[in-house]
Amino acid sequence: MPCFAQVGNRGAGLTRLDVFIDRMVSQRVCLDYAIQATADMPGPVYELGLGNGRTYHHLRSYVSARDIYVFERAVASHPDSTPPKEMTILGDVRETLPTTLQRFGATARLIHADLGGHNLSRNDAFARVISPLIEPMLALGGLMVSSDGMYFDALTELALPPGAVPGRCFMYRRDRWQLRWLTSIRSDSYGCASPEMRRVRAAGAGVKQQI
Repeated sequence: MPCFAQVGNRGAGLTRLDVFIDRMVSQRVCLDYAIQATADMPGPVYELGLGNGRTYHHLRSYVSARDIYVFERAVASHPDSTPPKEMTILGDVRETLPTTLQRFGATARLIHADLGGHNLSRNDAFARVISPLIEPMLALGGLMVSSDGMYFDALTELALPPGAVPGRCFMYRRDRWQLRWLTSIRSDSYGCASPEMRRVRAAGAGVKQQI
């Protein structure tokens, strides 16, 4: 006879522990899928939110560390999960995402975001703010994995891979360009685009805006 009682009908629904486990399992499943699906693509990986560094450590195990840029207000991660200083972009993402877009253009093959807290309404409001900042950063075929539902105009929401729990993680893919993103990115202060931006604009030349 087992020494523990099997949980039966729970009138209170899922416990916080249940939700946490579902979220962690779903996050790993979705990240593993996205890492494999974008393995042959060029371009950087963006980790939005470092925290303790668990997902960064997971990404680093499968992606070259030199390809992973981490966005965070202040680094407070485990020493074994702390990115190099040159790969850490400090500050408010509402400011650092646009400047990174200026630097690299629409080249990210994978973006992972875990920026929310325990307040679901605040998480949703923040997702609405940062969605238009994240969307133009993905390369064609690039994937976005997020702990919260996002509000994208042109990214395709994907069905979750087997093993992920619906509502605990979200996945999106860039299947098409919008020309307004390519033409609205300004040159640097000297009037000339960076080499990265010139490559992005060349890739977008002749592409028609798709609605």
